[in-house]
Amino acid sequence: MAYHCKLYAVQNGMALCKNADPATAAKAKEFLMSELMDLETMKGQMGEGVDKEHMQMAVENFVMSVFA
Repeated sequence: MAYHCKLYAVQNGMALCKNADPATAAKAKEFLMSELMDLETMKGQMGEGVDKEHMQMAVENFVMSVFA
């Protein structure tokens, strides 16, 4: 679950960098790149047999269990 939350945050952060001033965007992108490296590590720990559909189903099941 942490992987998906972090991925969402990094994707939104990259989108926000497009509208930021250059100095702020450069610092933000530097931080986001380190987060991307962390995401790659997390993805590797999840195993190679995990595809996008499986991940989406796992997130949906988690959310359903929270609201159950």
